[in-house]
Amino acid sequence: MKVYFDVGANNGSWGISKIHSEPDCVVYAFEPNPKFKAKLESVANHYPNYKFYPYAVFNVSTSITFNIADGTDGSTDSGCSSILNFRKEMPSCWANRPDMIKTQEIVVDSITMKDFCSENNITRIDFFHCDVQGVDLQVLESFEDLYNIIQAGQIECATNPNVTIYENQTSNRETCTQWLLSHGFKINQIINEFCGECDLVFSK
Repeated sequence: MKVYFDVGANNGSWGISKIHSEPDCVVYAFEPNPKFKAKLESVANHYPNYKFYPYAVFNVSTSITFNIADGTDGSTDSGCSSILNFRKEMPSCWANRPDMIKTQEIVVDSITMKDFCSENNITRIDFFHCDVQGVDLQVLESFEDLYNIIQAGQIECATNPNVTIYENQTSNRETCTQWLLSHGFKINQIINEFCGECDLVFSK
């Protein structure tokens, strides 16, 4: 049975597609935005191998402020919501987007990957899918000495420090690549490169 993690699951599309295409897999999905809670709980109730946790994943297990960005009319998918605040001056190609305006602050529970995996006896992750809007590096770091259970994965990062979307964002292509290479992973592909962001696809 393959084990998939979907961290920053948003509306659940990535993990749900895995459940449909590989019915014998198990998906652990993490999403703190309450907008998606009812849907993801419904999926988990329908598919016992889809495990939903309404947590933010970060480098500390605590209660933390989460910034909701729903767009001025509330119509967007909230895909830019983050633990981090938006930069006051955004890269030009992101300027004036309603889904990059903070509309609400809430307090959510956060958890580290080491704590979660230890508490749930997770000893192998076949694919680690992570899109947590500016803190993907901190999520990787939160595995601490358990990083070796990851077999492959995909994370999002800024292409360089000058085009980050969020204040105090340290997740960029250089820092994430350095972490992955220094922990025994290789970069297989750089995909979805657009407007200063990209995804790193990696494996052991």
